Amino acid sequence: FDISFLRTIFSDFNVFTFDFRAHGENVDHSQCCTFGRDEAHDVTAAVDYIKSREDLKNDKRIVYGFSMGAVAAIQAQAQDPSLFHCMVLDCPFDDSDTIIKKGFENLRINLFGYIIDIPGKSYLQQYAYNPYIQSFIKALLKTISNLDATATNTYIFPIVPVDAVKKITVPCFFIHCKNDEKIVLSAAHNLFNNVQAPYKRLWITEGRRHYDSFFFNPEKYIYKVNKFINDILDESYQHKEKQKVVMDI
Repeated sequence: FDISFLRTIFSDFNVFTFDFRAHGENVDHSQCCTFGRDEAHDVTAAVDYIKSREDLKNDKRIVYGFSMGAVAAIQAQAQDPSLFHCMVLDCPFDDSDTIIKKGFENLRINLFGYIIDIPGKSYLQQYAYNPYIQSFIKALLKTISNLDATATNTYIFPIVPVDAVKKITVPCFFIHCKNDEKIVLSAAHNLFNNVQAPYKRLWITEGRRHYDSFFFNPEKYIYKVNKFINDILDESYQHKEKQKVVMDI
């Protein structure tokens, strides 16, 4: 239900969707969200299922992921280059450290009209991956900086997609909102510059917040995503400029 809009984007394709671990309706206490590290195995398992289908195993596979889903797709493709023939990646982060840093930037409180930093913020950021203080950090991020890591059972592991993306050699389309409040714009450029794809595009939109490019301009979004995919499927991309950055700003 949450991603029913994908039927609008990919009306000409067969689409397989699934809930990541610790998400969805059928969740138990042992499942844990890892910000994309272990979710890469979920992506691989989904592809294994598709490959097991006689009616699907020979079709080209295209991955579409946003935020943590895009990161999981990057990690999975880096581990197994045969998973996908091309990738559409909306607002992935380049390094978990940058996510934590962005969250801590907003850790300020209003005290009698004065905006002050949270005491010990630099210490908390330094030891953010320590299991003994993660619960405290997640509560702070939820309460003060509007970054909720407690809605699902979450453990924040260090993960560096910008290193993984160096192993990707299939066409990639990166999308990022200029006003993303959770993932800095430089992350998109960092991933785009480091991917080893033979054909790559980066589209910077005027989206108002994290993962807002589709909702800000759905018609343009649908056109651009499908244009990229069809260029790959009919191989017309081979006669086009190998890399391009498009900014709606």
